[in-house]
Amino acid sequence: MNLNAEKTKPKMLAANLKNCKGELFLTMLALLFLCGESSGMFEDKEAGARPLGMGGAFSAVSDDLNSLWWNPAGLARLERKAFTSMDSKLFGLEELKYNSLGYGQALGNHGTLGVGWQGFGGDLYKEDILTISYASSYFSRVPLGLNLRNLKLKIEGAGEAETWGVDLGALWNWGEKTRVGFFARNINSPEIAGEQIEKRLSLGLAFWPFENLILAVDLNEEEGHSSWFSFGQELRVTPHFFLRAGIQTDPSRLAGGFGARWGFSQIDYAYFSHSVLGATHQFSLTLREKR
Repeated sequence: MNLNAEKTKPKMLAANLKNCKGELFLTMLALLFLCGESSGMFEDKEAGARPLGMGGAFSAVSDDLNSLWWNPAGLARLERKAFTSMDSKLFGLEELKYNSLGYGQALGNHGTLGVGWQGFGGDLYKEDILTISYASSYFSRVPLGLNLRNLKLKIEGAGEAETWGVDLGALWNWGEKTRVGFFARNINSPEIAGEQIEKRLSLGLAFWPFENLILAVDLNEEEGHSSWFSFGQELRVTPHFFLRAGIQTDPSRLAGGFGARWGFSQIDYAYFSHSVLGATHQFSLTLREKR
């Protein structure tokens, strides 16, 4: 049964969703509910070990390929072709696999183009997101970014559905050591399987007290939820090694991680705690074009 063909099929999927008895699917819903972080599909599954290791305080820091998922305006700072991949299991559970791939390339004086993919779940329940990003500072010293995201949902025994989401981002340098970031997700209020995917706004501030230290904070707001803060820091210990730490409120979670760079490659690791469930470990590999 394919539910993509007719306009009425997302409603059928919503009805079938209630009758889906897959143990994995029910387990996933229960876990996400207990997390207190997500109330629906395609929510709060962030990619990138570097941002996660900083507690998610990244909307103003955005200066690498992770900008695909944290603030597309940051892609304007990409100077070389880059590729990144991420592997994770939410709360350390094999059933909650989460992976991502991303590619970005500067287009000379015509901005920067990025493409990303995120996959979550398995055979019984699967979310796939294809992101097409564009960023430019051509008309202003303020970089602006746009995401077009194709969201696909597949549930065994219930069918498939898809929709499109639109994100906007901006960055502004406030003096030489401070940067402000703004990221608005799902501004078009997309719906899938009869449910609206909630909008989310992030306002961030990043400060460089020293050349090798970043301090960052994000204020996040999502429809139907209370606001929460993310605080993070990144210390460049050597030109090739980084230490990160962060904290998130509502719910309270601790984060930490490190990054190691060799030539054109970089490996990042992040740890994200949870007071009830197991911790999430995330690994990223990034490759950059040689200068």
